[in-house]
Amino acid sequence: MIVRFAIDPAILSVAQIPNVRHDRLIRLWLQQRIGVLVDVKHEDGVRAFGAAVQKIEDPKIRLLWVTAYAQAVKIDLLRHVRSNASVEYYTPETLKLLAPHIDVLVIDGPDKGQYGGELVRTNKGSTIRRFTAHPSSQVELIRLGLFDRADEITNALELRQQGNIPHKYSIDSIWQERFHRMFHVSQDVYIVDRFICERHDEMDDRSGLARMIEMAKKHSAVNLRNKKITIYAELPMKSGLGMPKAIQNVSEQIHEAIKMQDAAPNPFGQINIQFVPKTWFSNTYKDRYIRFSSVGVIGGGHGLEVFEGKDYTTRGFKSISWNSDIDVCKEVEGALASGSDPLDPVVIFASD
Repeated sequence: MIVRFAIDPAILSVAQIPNVRHDRLIRLWLQQRIGVLVDVKHEDGVRAFGAAVQKIEDPKIRLLWVTAYAQAVKIDLLRHVRSNASVEYYTPETLKLLAPHIDVLVIDGPDKGQYGGELVRTNKGSTIRRFTAHPSSQVELIRLGLFDRADEITNALELRQQGNIPHKYSIDSIWQERFHRMFHVSQDVYIVDRFICERHDEMDDRSGLARMIEMAKKHSAVNLRNKKITIYAELPMKSGLGMPKAIQNVSEQIHEAIKMQDAAPNPFGQINIQFVPKTWFSNTYKDRYIRFSSVGVIGGGHGLEVFEGKDYTTRGFKSISWNSDIDVCKEVEGALASGSDPLDPVVIFASD
């Protein structure tokens, strides 16, 4: 769905690379939101690629990248890894640091082993190298002009077009294919799923929320304590049951489902629910989706039930979709929150 990529700052000092190649990568990054650019941040706050942008000699290319970098900051499509050493261009040591956090490295010429790593295979126009023993340290190296042809890029774009998830498809595979990278780079996750609280009475150990938490713990190598999940849902109300008791019941059901799903203890910094009245929800928004911060949205009428199903296999879906309408989703969430009751989100979990 997305790609985490890094660009060796050495590229920016190569004068003979045509502007169109820079422009093509930038459009794919910022307009199609193919993913996030991962920079190397020194302990003094200086970012290697960001600093190199300011030093580009060609005025047209410098303006192109200065503008792009500023826009990426604004729309939050930059991430970083910390380095104790000051970095001007990438070395084998830099790649060992970056490898667990990126899928693609853009380089200024053919891969001749200058970045180190074990050669896994050679593709048409790119190479795949492994930089540490960890499975996630495998990176595709490709030249700037071929960025849009990288296997990781084409696979991500093709996956966005594949709306069908077969019946009894592995939920672990769905996570790895569609959710893992999105979770990795997103600090905040927003879930609009009006029926999630109602389904806890019926789904038992197949709770979508509990299963999602389990997948995040199982497949994430990063610290999840800095991540927050906000859910917009209806509050199931039974006759004669007041709101405080209804909220307590939902909280207890979610806690119990998480215990049953081997998702306990909750790994996230916080999980909140905005309870939205049924009429307000119906008048505001009728779809369901999961928004990963500024990166992208997975929806198509489905929310957390994507993770439901016996024996860790799905019940089958035909309309899972990806979109980048971040601003539209923020408007929807703001409208739902303005009509929520109680007005403030209810904290279901909070880290100590």
